[in-house]
Amino acid sequence: MNKRSLRIAGWAIGLSLAFGAIGTAVGASQRAPIEAGAASGDSYSFSTAANVSGSSTDGKWTFSTGKSSGSNPAYNEKTRELRLYSTSWIEITGASGIEITSASFTCKFNGGGKGSDKYPSGWSVNHGTITNYSTTLTSFSVGNINSSSFRLTMGTGDAGNCGLKTVTLTYITATPASSITLTSDSSITIGEGSTSQIVASVDDAASDKGITYSSNATAVATVNETGLITAVSQGEATITVASHSTPSVSTSVSVTVTGRVFTQNAYNKVIKQSELVAGGKYLIVFEQSLTNGYVFDGNDAAYASIAVSINSGVIAPTAQIDAGLVTISTYSTGFALNVNASNQYIGGKSGSNTIQYSDDEILNTITITDGIASIVSDTSFIQFNDASNQLRFRYFKSGTSTQQNVSLYRYVDGTLSTEGFANYLSNSTTSICSTESTSANHYSGLSAIWGRVSGKSNELSASDKSSLATAEAQPGGTPLQDALARYDHMMTRYKVSGLTDFLGRFSQGGINYGALQTMKVSPRGESSLPLIVSVIAVGLAAAGGLIFLHHRHRKED
Repeated sequence: MNKRSLRIAGWAIGLSLAFGAIGTAVGASQRAPIEAGAASGDSYSFSTAANVSGSSTDGKWTFSTGKSSGSNPAYNEKTRELRLYSTSWIEITGASGIEITSASFTCKFNGGGKGSDKYPSGWSVNHGTITNYSTTLTSFSVGNINSSSFRLTMGTGDAGNCGLKTVTLTYITATPASSITLTSDSSITIGEGSTSQIVASVDDAASDKGITYSSNATAVATVNETGLITAVSQGEATITVASHSTPSVSTSVSVTVTGRVFTQNAYNKVIKQSELVAGGKYLIVFEQSLTNGYVFDGNDAAYASIAVSINSGVIAPTAQIDAGLVTISTYSTGFALNVNASNQYIGGKSGSNTIQYSDDEILNTITITDGIASIVSDTSFIQFNDASNQLRFRYFKSGTSTQQNVSLYRYVDGTLSTEGFANYLSNSTTSICSTESTSANHYSGLSAIWGRVSGKSNELSASDKSSLATAEAQPGGTPLQDALARYDHMMTRYKVSGLTDFLGRFSQGGINYGALQTMKVSPRGESSLPLIVSVIAVGLAAAGGLIFLHHRHRKED
């Protein structure tokens, strides 16, 4: 091949690669880039059946129709119009990148009288506002749509119909998003039950400033439409922050959820069943929002509630709030709720909306799901009536509408709870348990950590600390059982480094030997060296015996 041929071939290959790269880039994008444009207008006639449903001939618009009840919209061949009947609708959608700003219709009203629902003022649109309609109903407009689609629905009770003749659509072509900027942290660590707000923005040039949020592990952390993250359980999750109109433009937030740490001397929201502790002091709360709500004050009367502020699932105590304290204790197959102020038990009555008060215990069942407390007594549920002339808590009979769900908030006093200590122990020892190193630096780091955990245990009440000496340990069990399994493992494996048994588990028989075997460690820190030496000794003795027999056999030969 001569030089000229080589050059031609080189250019051909280069162009092929270039176009291939362009094709790959376009194919990887969910939306092709659209240049920003000035407002434009397209007019369409409903003069043929083909224009009533499906796509316009230029592919720019899609028309669809439907109904909530009654008759479907229908094309009339004689009058050449799309007829809308009571509660029926037409939806118009622009192609990718088109934002509809307004629409103007010409039409004809066909019989049925002229009640208010016959005119566009009695109709509805999901985006924008109906304006400029004529009294003879021959034309009307929809303004301020500012969306890629809109739906026009005819009013209810119409005995006639409205025939749509034409529509003129005014629109702009959108500029796609090119970047998303986070002004909040891109990596966060929060405890179970806590929340964190994502703050993000789309580049200024983008027509659509909307943002969507999604979590890849909702069992660990969820996120709502405003970017508020809620920690559900320990683990890791990634929150994707994407442009609403250009999903391929996105960024992410890494979330690490640790064990929950309760705020002491305050009321903490109960978010799962295991946090429901019998004998504890609780508030029954309606959360109006993330920052405020109402607390049950112990009475069954209108306005029998106390307005409170909520800070990340925590309510600060006050004398007024404390008056609504309820002690929850185990009773029969469930629980009993005692109002501290009156020292009376409360329950429901089947078929009634009321609170039953008694000097004797009344059976309630309590189920906690994602922070919502289902408190049931005699088939009635504790809920909150948030009507402005009510604002009260009651047991409402099943099926009562417009009542609001409630949550429980438990008071955590100044002494450290066993749950709080379990979280502290697990979080503190994660790095140590994740490696089997026996280096001096490893032991030094372990000693420092163990000293801090030991100091933390002094915040436990005497009775709680004593109970941990014999409490069950089980890897993967409850947070407390799993934490104690870590404790046993650490003491067993690293006792040679001088770790102190500050819970007294090795002197009082609280060790779960099955758990230790699961972790492949020896109980009570016993060294495996004697066993190894014994095995080697037996092996050497056996080998010596074989050699002796071999030589003796040769001599006899």
